[in-house]
Amino acid sequence: MNFSNIYKLVPHMQVYNELGYNWEPFIMSLQKPNFRSKVVNTDNFGLRFNGLKINDNESIFNEHNKESKKKIGAILGSSASFGVGASTDNFTISSILSEKTENHFYNLAGRAYSGFQEIVLFNSLINKLDNLETLIVFSGVNDIFFNSYIEKYDQILGPIFFNKQFKEAMVTSSLDWKKKMIKYLFQPFLSNDVDWYNLNKKDLLNNLFKKNNLKYSNRNNTELIKTIIKRNLRCLSNIQKGMKVKLIYFLQPLSIWCKRQLSNEENMIFEELDKISFKTNNTLKSLNFDIYNDYNNYLATTCKELDIEFFDCNKYFSSEKFDKKWIFLDRIHMTDLGNKYIGELIASKLK
Repeated sequence: MNFSNIYKLVPHMQVYNELGYNWEPFIMSLQKPNFRSKVVNTDNFGLRFNGLKINDNESIFNEHNKESKKKIGAILGSSASFGVGASTDNFTISSILSEKTENHFYNLAGRAYSGFQEIVLFNSLINKLDNLETLIVFSGVNDIFFNSYIEKYDQILGPIFFNKQFKEAMVTSSLDWKKKMIKYLFQPFLSNDVDWYNLNKKDLLNNLFKKNNLKYSNRNNTELIKTIIKRNLRCLSNIQKGMKVKLIYFLQPLSIWCKRQLSNEENMIFEELDKISFKTNNTLKSLNFDIYNDYNNYLATTCKELDIEFFDCNKYFSSEKFDKKWIFLDRIHMTDLGNKYIGELIASKLK
């Protein structure tokens, strides 16, 4: 894909595409550790710094000066919380909140994460968070996005971004050379999920000649994804009660969900993305206002039932005062200005 015209307008985005991933147990993936650049820097685990002076092997949990009066906060989420789109570490939401509030906020976000991965990552780091007082969840788009983006996913665990790659890698690694050869030759002709490990000749023939050989799909299964999201919110409620922290859930903004006039820069970038016409962009465009209304109402209602404070950032950005401001760097990630506005919104809710 050719993003060269977009990089001319926002050259720092190329660095995010170079950041890459490390494959990790339980959380599946995380940013590469000890990544260094003028735009984004990660610690020895892969978490993003807030723009303070760093050393090669330092952890973000060393950022907080224990002698200061600052309390401890953390932000959970996916790539928008991580700060994809920010020109430097100083312009992430966690960094802005650390400047504008009485808390030092750790950035605990992982790119391309589902809501459940965010929770697993948080629980993995819980020993570092004994004094946590405030937990901000800036999230919500990926779960509904994955529901449209990924065709097959586990109905209990829910969808993840690398769903297909994970299953393919695990299945292939368990096969002997004969089964690998059979899979290579016949997989293009089969549409059903095939148990390649236990496959015999009879099963292969049945799959090859079976009529109406339709594969199952969870794509756009609204009720299923709501069940998974409710599970996630119940987990967050348990964290709030068990750790006695102040937890606020902010539904992150999506450009198509905000009723505002786009800036010239946003129009130019969106036009370029539409020309490239890649799956991620097209799926984000498909999340129309009807989907948003139903989803937002479900989140708000469920959060109220679970005693989780909830705010919708899309309504916030639908004010005329944001017309023609350059808020979005693509349809889901924000500019430094967009992060600044969100940081100010969250800070106002913490007072």
